[in-house]
Amino acid sequence: MGKLKYNLEDFQKAAITFRKDLLRLPIIGLNDTMQYMTPRPGVTYMELVGTTAFDAQFAPYKAGRTTESDLDLVLRELRTYFGSVNADFEPNAEIQTLLGHKASQALGDAQAATPQAVEVLANIAKALSGHLNDAIFKAKRNPTGETTAELFDGFDTITESEVTGGGLSAENGNYMKLDKKIDGTNAVDVLKSILYKMSPILRQEECFLFCPYEVADAYNEAYLMSHAGIMYNDKYNQVTVEGSNNKLTIVPLASKEGSKYLQISPKRNMLVGFDQMSDQENVMVKEYKPDILTYCAKMFFGVQFESIDKRRLFVAELAD
Repeated sequence: MGKLKYNLEDFQKAAITFRKDLLRLPIIGLNDTMQYMTPRPGVTYMELVGTTAFDAQFAPYKAGRTTESDLDLVLRELRTYFGSVNADFEPNAEIQTLLGHKASQALGDAQAATPQAVEVLANIAKALSGHLNDAIFKAKRNPTGETTAELFDGFDTITESEVTGGGLSAENGNYMKLDKKIDGTNAVDVLKSILYKMSPILRQEECFLFCPYEVADAYNEAYLMSHAGIMYNDKYNQVTVEGSNNKLTIVPLASKEGSKYLQISPKRNMLVGFDQMSDQENVMVKEYKPDILTYCAKMFFGVQFESIDKRRLFVAELAD
């Protein structure tokens, strides 16, 4: 029987040659969530984002008329934080995992089927995306932290900060606190009450309602109960909120489990920042111990609402 062998130089060369691809894989792996958001590449540390409003308008012609208007510029900081990972892995074990049943075959002709070093590194890089995906809402920045959930501030953390600071409030028209828990009997009425509180301008847009699975499940149950005898209720899975003209899509996410906030926003307002362009991000492979290699990578990541104006975002806080 042959013995699987790795070549350190192959791994080091693969890390250099396929650097951009390996750095991109964790971002690609976020697609289940990021398909509802807007990627913002090329952000290292901080970029100002936001909206402008210029209050001027056409009126019937009048010679010499001028209008004083103020440019209302509201900026927010999209921060990406520099993160790193140094993950030990046993290359022979990784190769055997990828080979599956072929891992125990004699080498020779089977050698051609042996995964290349880049495949092993790609498998590790894709695994990193799972933690980014899990943390995209609930992450809370801790400079001395040891996990992805401490690398950056997620959307729920940003939301909580804005609620506490008053940026999200009933007075501003972009927030409401629910007075009853959502369940399988009232979910349709509760989500419709949220819809009716939204700005008419926001209601005109294609928006996503980010929520835990239990909220989406409750909506399906409540819809089935309240529309059992109606002809158009021909499917169990209701993906839009009734009364929204199919513009408010319910998006349940595993990363929202345990969240107390429902965010409603168009895709363009949900920003996911990363770099992928500068030479500050890199991937390396080193050998510190015999038969054990270390996957070393550095990259930027962070999220932000482009605007929390009522025309771009509405947040409902679940009842206690």
